[in-house]
Amino acid sequence: KIVHVRRARHRPNSNMKVLIIYPYVGISQTLATSNYFLAWIMGFWKNGIDARICATHQYCAPVVKTELLFSDAIFYPYKNKSNGLKFLEEILTSYEPNICITHGEVFDEIGSRINLCHAHEAKVYLFAGELPDTQIKDAKKRANYISSIVSGIDGIITMTLVIKEYWIRQGVPENKIFTATSIVDVDTIEAIQRSPIQSEGLYFGNIVYQEVYDLIDVALKVRKKIPNFTISVFADASSDDAARYLESIHSKNASNAVFLKNAVDFKTMISLQKSAKVLLFPGKSWIRSNSGFPNKLGEYLASGTPVVGADVGGIHGILEDGEQLYLCPPDDVEAFSGRVVECLVDSENARKVGQKGRSWAKKNLSNSSIS
Repeated sequence: KIVHVRRARHRPNSNMKVLIIYPYVGISQTLATSNYFLAWIMGFWKNGIDARICATHQYCAPVVKTELLFSDAIFYPYKNKSNGLKFLEEILTSYEPNICITHGEVFDEIGSRINLCHAHEAKVYLFAGELPDTQIKDAKKRANYISSIVSGIDGIITMTLVIKEYWIRQGVPENKIFTATSIVDVDTIEAIQRSPIQSEGLYFGNIVYQEVYDLIDVALKVRKKIPNFTISVFADASSDDAARYLESIHSKNASNAVFLKNAVDFKTMISLQKSAKVLLFPGKSWIRSNSGFPNKLGEYLASGTPVVGADVGGIHGILEDGEQLYLCPPDDVEAFSGRVVECLVDSENARKVGQKGRSWAKKNLSNSSIS
């Protein structure tokens, strides 16, 4: 069922039009990336640039009921009979963008997508938030993908220097690569009120990786010092992933310490983050976390709530322990738990750290700088 709400106020008379191309927007297991691209859209609008998203493969309505997701800022195939490249061509013809920013997925369509954008006289840039080595397991498909990017792309937007250096090694000229870490709609976050629901530790996002399972052990260790401590995990997950996580909670007798909850819309998420005592960013040292800048961390910092995070390679050297957040080595549950206790025990210092994190996000991650 489609929920009709007020149309988003985009910039239809702008001289410049930008189209972001992404397979799915606002559905389960895409919420973090959806929020990220919506922050881009809002940033373009703030700077007088018309921008929309084309959800090329989506046949269902968004699961999160927010105004922007149901506005004419997003083109959905469920309103049409076609999807994929055919639907993209329809949008390119009707919207006539000057620039297309494409997510890598669907990977085997990337070459055709680039050619299609060029045929409509649009420059096309790849958004590279991760490395192909972690995204595409099949070596032949990965090689074809990389070849299509190197030979056809007009530019690449990377989240970290690690990803930038990867694409330089593949043969993309350095002057075609632009680095931008997480982009956050700071103005919107500042306007959202704190939730009346008081929380201890919170985590939002994907739950398939081992570091999120480590939070169960973290909760149990912290409770040895702070007996009533709890962690609420707001999971953007499939039913199977949720069942596996619940099984792990029960197997460790942590049902009174860790609570698995459904994903929530952006406004609710930020309001909950603002009222929490600590936000949790666990991490392990592996290629995925050592290359990208996580979307959730930008939102965490912008909320002003203190963050305990793993000093993984993707953020190493960008943020300073005890300044913008509490950092500890990746893969170290004991150290992570200790920093959570430190944060909760010294609430005044934690408040200062949270405010410094908020100031840093406003200065470095705000979508107001997009142009």
